[in-house]
Amino acid sequence: MLTISKLYAQTADTVKMRPLTVINLETHVPLRDVHVFADQDSAVLTNYRGRCFIPAKFTRLVLRHSGFLTATLFPAEVGDTVVMLPNGTGLHEVTVWGKRSVLINNLEKSATKDLSQYEPKSSGLVVQFDLGKMLDRRGARDSKHREQAKKLLKKWDEAEVPHTTTGK
Repeated sequence: MLTISKLYAQTADTVKMRPLTVINLETHVPLRDVHVFADQDSAVLTNYRGRCFIPAKFTRLVLRHSGFLTATLFPAEVGDTVVMLPNGTGLHEVTVWGKRSVLINNLEKSATKDLSQYEPKSSGLVVQFDLGKMLDRRGARDSKHREQAKKLLKKWDEAEVPHTTTGK
């Protein structure tokens, strides 16, 4: 009887969880792998949608993620969605400018020259097999429409259009 009441108490504790979504303040995109600590307990990680489950009752919630400021929140400040402020020390984009474009051009030429040696050698007989095209009925329909359009355009090109000139 004691084990049944203990089991019931454990299931009652797991029911008292609530969902939480963590998003980026600037982009409003859900954040993945945010470490969420409730009352210094073990961390819970958010999933790819920025969602995790936290205890319904806690005294303090700590959110940590690389590239973002650590947030410490109290129950009154936590709703169903929490935003995290990006740490301003990261670089989003780097553009490199150079003056010696000759080196870049030589590098591009040598890269394309080296690629030619890795191309597969053809034995003269080329067989292609694409199961997706065989099973896709739209491909046959589209090729039929394309052929009809080509015939129509060729017919229009061959037809002589009388040139009208208006002269006074």
